[in-house]
Amino acid sequence: MNAADFFCGLVAGWSQIVIGQPFDFIKVRIQTAIKSPPTIPQIVKDIYSEYGLRGFYRGSSSLFFGFAFTIGT
Repeated sequence: MNAADFFCGLVAGWSQIVIGQPFDFIKVRIQTAIKSPPTIPQIVKDIYSEYGLRGFYRGSSSLFFGFAFTIGT
């Protein structure tokens, strides 16, 4: 494996996290709802108003350093 292969894999892993993490975060909010599940727009509004745009990526720092490098190799 050369550096270009590693870099391409690293970028692919990071892209997967950047695109997929917000959807996964919303899915978990729906699954853990105690009463009837809230609507997706309501979940997005709640997350954004409480945490801002960074709220959709809460807990993903470990993914950036672990999962992305696994794909990169």
